[in-house]
Amino acid sequence: MNIKETAVTNAANLSFFMVNFSYALLQLFQQQNPAYIIGEGIDRFSFYFWMRRSWLVFQKLIFLSSLTRIPDLV
Repeated sequence: MNIKETAVTNAANLSFFMVNFSYALLQLFQQQNPAYIIGEGIDRFSFYFWMRRSWLVFQKLIFLSSLTRIPDLV
């Protein structure tokens, strides 16, 4: 596998940029909301994300089960 030096440099610079940009955004956000805790947002996001995901899977299972009803043979 051949990787050019330019591609590696671009990828490294992009990753450094993303880290610096997120740090700057976090600093601005914390100045406006000093009582906010970073872990609180992560916990809320993950909780709501997984609850919504599980609800969508549940709805999909209900829908699929309604399509594949087994007729009564009696």
